Amino acid sequence: MTLKEAHLVVPSHERDKFLKEHHDYPNAAHYGSDGTYQRIAKRYFWISMRKLITNYVKNCLNCARFKASNQKPAGLLQTPVQAQRFETIAIDIFGHLPKTLTLDG
Repeated sequence: MTLKEAHLVVPSHERDKFLKEHHDYPNAAHYGSDGTYQRIAKRYFWISMRKLITNYVKNCLNCARFKASNQKPAGLLQTPVQAQRFETIAIDIFGHLPKTLTLDG
């Protein structure tokens, strides 16, 4: 294993705090158990990691309240879910504005 492939081992007393940071924080986006596991497993490791992550996500109150099966079906256009922050940037554009008589618009 090269240094590039090495994973940091998360000690057992830090795992709950670690999962909270990687699942609950606003920039973590409350991914499901597979998404949370994939994001964490890129850099970190501990024994029974998948089982603990699955159990943590399963008991997440926000995920249970807002998961898709508890909501009405979305319209025809689905918003794509990005894997990382700032992966895609969107800009709203609107048409031609008429000129005004003053410069203060």
